[in-house]
Amino acid sequence: MRRALLACLLLATGAVAFAQGRPLVLIYQVRLASFSEVDPNLIVDVALANALREVGKVKPVVWSLDDPVVAEARRTGRLRDLPKNPNPGEVLRVAEALNTRYVAIVSVTHVGGLLDGTVDLYRDGRKVWSDTANTAIVRDGEIDKESTILSVAQTWASKMNIEPFRDLVGTPDDITPGPPLVRLHPTQDAPPGAFELGMAALEAGRLVDAIVHLRDAVDSQPFDPVRRKALVEALRLAGHPYLAAEEGERAAELMPSDAGLLSAAAAAWLAGGQVERAYNLVSRILARDEQNAPALCVLADLHVARLEFSEALEALDKALAVRADGETYFRRSQVYALSEDFAAAARDMSRAAEVGLSQEPPDRLRRYRQLASVLDQVFESLALRTRNLLREARATPGEESLGNRALLLVNSVRSFQTYLDQADVPDPHKRSHDERALAVNLLLQSALGIQRYVQDRSPETAADADLLQVEAMREHAVARQLFRTEVGR
Repeated sequence: MRRALLACLLLATGAVAFAQGRPLVLIYQVRLASFSEVDPNLIVDVALANALREVGKVKPVVWSLDDPVVAEARRTGRLRDLPKNPNPGEVLRVAEALNTRYVAIVSVTHVGGLLDGTVDLYRDGRKVWSDTANTAIVRDGEIDKESTILSVAQTWASKMNIEPFRDLVGTPDDITPGPPLVRLHPTQDAPPGAFELGMAALEAGRLVDAIVHLRDAVDSQPFDPVRRKALVEALRLAGHPYLAAEEGERAAELMPSDAGLLSAAAAAWLAGGQVERAYNLVSRILARDEQNAPALCVLADLHVARLEFSEALEALDKALAVRADGETYFRRSQVYALSEDFAAAARDMSRAAEVGLSQEPPDRLRRYRQLASVLDQVFESLALRTRNLLREARATPGEESLGNRALLLVNSVRSFQTYLDQADVPDPHKRSHDERALAVNLLLQSALGIQRYVQDRSPETAADADLLQVEAMREHAVARQLFRTEVGR
């Protein structure tokens, strides 16, 4: 019994010593002078201190005479006073007097709904990390100050946890409940159903409403990747690829193990035509870990954007060797489809379903919308082959290879039809998908007509095949227009 009590006492003593031994971080916020009736500063220092206490790896000290550490330093004579509007050198000298190993100098200002935030972190007097914040939470055309403050503070605390503080260990402080230091807005305590409302708006194509609700949902649960991906998707579909990319990158930094977030960020950069930005994002990761499966998947997307299908397949093969998950099989099936290797595409699609794919609504929507782009490209390629083959068959009736090429065309369109039928179609896109299926069926009938024409040389057969090809293109145009309507474009 005495040994057990002694062990408990030692453990308790060690825990206290460990908590007391956490390094201090002094937080100073730069205040910009205001020359208008509207103060441009958003004061995040206290909110950042609270967020860091929740992380538990450092002990925050706020630049204030009321802070206990500052008050103790003044009582013992180590610090006379806090200078007003100090430069970084003066802040570091105060930190030395307070024995704070880390110093965070932050600045967050806004003009209307535009946010400009920076944080510089110093350790032992040297800058070791910095970050920016440029996404504000806007309601009714005006910045939501309280919610933006909390969002910026939580984001920076999370980033510090996984980057400059990654080698530190600790447990969250027990914060005494009390009145909030900033007024909590409904954005932070999002009403039940914010995510559901956002998803309903996203599925209905009401993208502005979707973004508002999904921002609420993300702020209430910032480490939920499903909510993050849904917000990225809404921003991208609303025609804001750069905002979507920045949101995706920020989320990927907070949750680096989630493949979908990294993919969403790169896809958004690609949607904005910023191929190099997407490539640089992936290159930084692969330079550290050449077997990073999520990064290899994004690299494959970049190769697809450059029509380098063999390189894309090589990247996906490497990713599957590291982690054979359903999403990667699904990606590879699309590349095989673009290469018109429909047998391999169908095998990978079946394999993806066997291994397992997320059935969360945002993931299903994202996957189908990726697939729809592939289906459109493949259809247009096959339609062009059909039209050209019919023209050639009419112009050169004695060409011996026409029969084999017509058979290959029929087999390709039929295989594509099988691949199309494997698609997991969310409810919002069933109508446009049915139109796509009709277009492919008409194209198949046209290809079969060309095959018959090569054999019977009937002008009526050629005319029917031509008409079916035109109708297939028309139905496909209807399908694409329906799809744009379904996603709110």
